[in-house]
Amino acid sequence: MPLPHPPFRRARPRRARPGRLGLCVVLAWALASLAACEGEPAPDRDPDRSGAAAIQADTRLLEQELPLAAGSQIYLLVDLAEGAILIKGRGLELHRLPILSWRGAADGSPASPFRLRMRPPVIRPKAAGGPDAELDPIELEDMPAAYELQFDPPLVIAVSPPPRESFWLWSKSLLVEAWGRLSAGATTLTGGEPVPPRLRLALSREDARSLAWAVTESMPLLIRRPGPR
Repeated sequence: MPLPHPPFRRARPRRARPGRLGLCVVLAWALASLAACEGEPAPDRDPDRSGAAAIQADTRLLEQELPLAAGSQIYLLVDLAEGAILIKGRGLELHRLPILSWRGAADGSPASPFRLRMRPPVIRPKAAGGPDAELDPIELEDMPAAYELQFDPPLVIAVSPPPRESFWLWSKSLLVEAWGRLSAGATTLTGGEPVPPRLRLALSREDARSLAWAVTESMPLLIRRPGPR
């Protein structure tokens, strides 16, 4: 007589670990909130930059730029009002990179220009011939198209192409930013340094690489902010 089959037992569903689930939810929320603010076009010209506040802001900016223009060091001017990044030397515009969109810290101004801590990392390709071979010269295509620039006083500028040009680089940049915000927030709660202001710039892939090519360690940065609307 055949033995009866054992009763069927439903497998208990595996519960997701609270830590991982909570982290995924928070990251998804942060990514969604960051993406919701993305894609607003930068104005070609701000018609409302008038009045005493705008004049005072431009005067302070000019006072900061005059010492830089008198020296020989190249510096950056992120002109949010005009929607462009200007690479300047001795007060002259050497190159202009259009800003496709931007968001983030648009108020407040330090008493002195920002200074870049270090340029974006680049993986230099090696020439054939073994590990001791000389490095190939770096070309524009070797520069990153999505990266973060950290400045003193504390400021982080995230650069990436827009989603319509490179969705992968754009989404990866947002994830890096979301994780950075979470880490900085946790550090602040434990008594560490406050979260630095952030500015996100969308540039074309070529212009993002050109900016990474042009920046150098300790390069000064000025920001011209749009007037009240």
